[in-house]
Amino acid sequence: MPAETPVHRMVRRRLVAARREQRGAALVEFALILPVLLALMLGITTGGIAVYQKITLTGAAREGARLGAVLPTTQCTPTDRCGGSTWAQYVRAQVVANSDGSLSTDQVCVALVSGTGAQTAAIGTGFTTAGGTATCATDSSTGSGRRVQVTVTKPAEIQAIITTQTLSLTSTAVSRFEQ
Repeated sequence: MPAETPVHRMVRRRLVAARREQRGAALVEFALILPVLLALMLGITTGGIAVYQKITLTGAAREGARLGAVLPTTQCTPTDRCGGSTWAQYVRAQVVANSDGSLSTDQVCVALVSGTGAQTAAIGTGFTTAGGTATCATDSSTGSGRRVQVTVTKPAEIQAIITTQTLSLTSTAVSRFEQ
């Protein structure tokens, strides 16, 4: 192997210096991009959680409306399978149970309604239980028969490093009352 000449040494030093400068530039670029990347990842994660909660609420409302549609209102007396609850209270408790713990009873409204659109009216006080932030007894169904309507409303937050956005997740399910 030939001996290293001064030209070779000078070229090697310049290459080593150039590599150090590139490493430093990459570190600065990474430091500038890191906050944006973290905010994006946090936003995607919390947004995904909000979508999951919306899917859970929709499923719980659908199951509750279906239960209310097939459960006779006369079956809910103090000595029956509803445990002393009214028909609507029992359906509401089942919606809360089906929500994987993400709902409380004041976020669920259950109503047995009849009529169309703005003319929708709740049928009897024993059949309608509204509470907290959830409201019901109006739906856009075109049928004039009796329907069970379950509405759930829950707040959710999407967070990024700098800001937090609060959303109101709402889901409504309507089933034809089969009794």
